[in-house]
Amino acid sequence: MKVEYINPFIEAATEILRATTGMEVTRGKPRVDDGDFNAPQVCVVLGIIGDLKGQVIYGVSMTSALGIAGKMMGGAEVKEMDELSRSAVAELGNMMAGNATSRFEKLSISMNISPPTVMIGQGVTVGWPLHRALVVPIVTEVGEMVVWVCLEEAKS
Repeated sequence: MKVEYINPFIEAATEILRATTGMEVTRGKPRVDDGDFNAPQVCVVLGIIGDLKGQVIYGVSMTSALGIAGKMMGGAEVKEMDELSRSAVAELGNMMAGNATSRFEKLSISMNISPPTVMIGQGVTVGWPLHRALVVPIVTEVGEMVVWVCLEEAKS
């Protein structure tokens, strides 16, 4: 996977997080993940198809997910991951991935995203069976969001 494929996702994530929550966000140190990794308690998974294919996963702890959902809902205190807060987290992932695909379009790279899938739970292991994922943490006042991007060029 080419390193430049992660930048649109990170730029979009930081911009959308700032806009929807009002929080300051900073990028953490990037890394590469091979094979399996332990997912955070809340993950939004989106499939990518088009000129590039693969997945993007936005993962946070439960505490961070509740904090982000609350900020998205005008600063409300959110105590549980109910239908409304789950919907807010799913929509955040959808907006971030959608914004990233717009950035790729400007580079003449066409792609579409699947509807977001929200995974909630402890002890979930995610694997990249065919390739590596580029990973960048994004630090917010309510905790860290980790962005995994695993893409490859689609074969014609």
